[in-house]
Amino acid sequence: MILSRAKPAAGSGVASQSQSSGRKKVPKMEDFLNARDYTGALIVLEFGGSKGNETEMWIGYCAFHLGDYKRAMSVYEALTHTKNPPADVPTNLACCYFFLGMYPEAQRSVERAPASRLKTRLCFHLAHKLGDEKKLMEYHQQLEDIIEDQLSLASIHYLRSHYQEAIDIYKRILLDNSPPQDSLLDLELSKREKHQIIRVLRANRYLHYTSTVEVLDNTTGTCWGLDYTTGTCWGLDNTTGTCWGLDNTTGTCSGLGNTTGTCWGLDNTTGTYWVFDNTTGTCWGLDNTTGTCSGLEYLALNVYVALCYYKLDYYDVSQEVLQVYLQQFPDSAIAINLKACNHFRLYNGKAAESELRSLMVSGEWLILYKCELLFQVQIAHLLLDQSSSSFNFGHDLIRHNLVVFRGGEGALQVLPSLVDVIPEARLNLVIYYLRQDDVAEAYELIKDLEPAVPQEYILKGVVNATMGQEKGSREHVKVAQQYFQLVGSSSSECDTIPGRQCMASCFFLLRQFEDVLIYLSSIKSFFSNDDSFNFNYAQAQAAKGNFKEAEDTFLLIQDEKVRGDYVYISHLARC
Repeated sequence: MILSRAKPAAGSGVASQSQSSGRKKVPKMEDFLNARDYTGALIVLEFGGSKGNETEMWIGYCAFHLGDYKRAMSVYEALTHTKNPPADVPTNLACCYFFLGMYPEAQRSVERAPASRLKTRLCFHLAHKLGDEKKLMEYHQQLEDIIEDQLSLASIHYLRSHYQEAIDIYKRILLDNSPPQDSLLDLELSKREKHQIIRVLRANRYLHYTSTVEVLDNTTGTCWGLDYTTGTCWGLDNTTGTCWGLDNTTGTCSGLGNTTGTCWGLDNTTGTYWVFDNTTGTCWGLDNTTGTCSGLEYLALNVYVALCYYKLDYYDVSQEVLQVYLQQFPDSAIAINLKACNHFRLYNGKAAESELRSLMVSGEWLILYKCELLFQVQIAHLLLDQSSSSFNFGHDLIRHNLVVFRGGEGALQVLPSLVDVIPEARLNLVIYYLRQDDVAEAYELIKDLEPAVPQEYILKGVVNATMGQEKGSREHVKVAQQYFQLVGSSSSECDTIPGRQCMASCFFLLRQFEDVLIYLSSIKSFFSNDDSFNFNYAQAQAAKGNFKEAEDTFLLIQDEKVRGDYVYISHLARC
């Protein structure tokens, strides 16, 4: 999603100049717009005294950029009933509908709009949201080799999990608009900073990254629910024991109309602020601090690239690319959140939470942090509701990820209200219920979800396998086996750790234990201390009559819940 700030990036400079002058200069609307202070511009418009369609259009513009899509929608709807509404009204209204998740209404409104590049991009994204593949290809062919259209295409690639294709587009744009490397050496930068920037520029020219990440090493290991007999450890991150973190970057939220599920500003239909006025050049990316669109001001695209690398499990590469942006804009909520998520994947929840503390240095964030630690989460939420709009920027995402980083602490207070706001909230709440052995609640929450990405297929497989075990339902077990097979046999996942775990799960449910051992043996080195993996591996060894190996593996298990389970005791006695 595009996340707009009510607080301008350059407000302090304007204030100091006015104080230093002999008399105060009354700022004009254009001054606020140039500083991207949409709140200030809105106040001037509302109390300036002038009325008319042009004023209303600017009010809608400012409301939209502040993330107040409902107000912008009301303004444009009122303009449609005037005698001679401006030609841009149907397109602008359709953009508001789109960001509110009202896709049929957006479709009807955009059909009344005159032809424009924005209309093409909006129709392109509506075709994706409505699942119309024919229309999607039709509008794809109408895209041109211009920045706005290419960003829109990259966003569709991202939304369809074509991360490498999105990276290629972002790199090309960065390459075409980056200054020569020699000019970097003239900047007032330390040697280390120059080195980091040049490394990223080289990476954007398709040179080699010196990365320590391997394709098969997802860092977290992950255990995709092989242990269907006990229902234990149904998480996505069993190395940390937290079973959280399906994808903590996206959260796709920040409380600004995230019904669209448009993934952190990668939805460039409305185009990283290419919505109403391309002449302003306001913001290429995730946050309004990025400034104008020239030279190094394309830095926000590095955040997009970092997001894609995160999705591809290249967490240290993601961190390296992201650092270039953070050096210029260290207070960006989205960039800091992505950095925290990289730390969660590379290290643990405590390391991730420590990164978020930089967002909590202000009084209001500090109050929220202390309340969540010392009291109940509800108290913090009460304070949150009473805080300023600048504080609300990104708060839903931070709340969600704090639950993840803390291993599920406060899940029932935070996640239910975010289920229809952040896509990962539903999945993480399902995992929470599974960890609490509340399979019925987990099933109710996920049964109507149409899986679209591997994590969703895997989690539906886990829930169905658990339900089948508890209810003795062969139908649920069969559904689970099919989900696991879909993921494990897919070209994108077959050589990943989750993909191999899925194939092992599939064969486990089919009781083909020789095949189970083939897949588990190939990833055994990543799970030497994982109790769930060892439990499943030992059961497969026992089923094949390898009792000595099975006994040795059973004895490695430390989890008291597993050691007290009848399946564990009976298998160990048999060995």
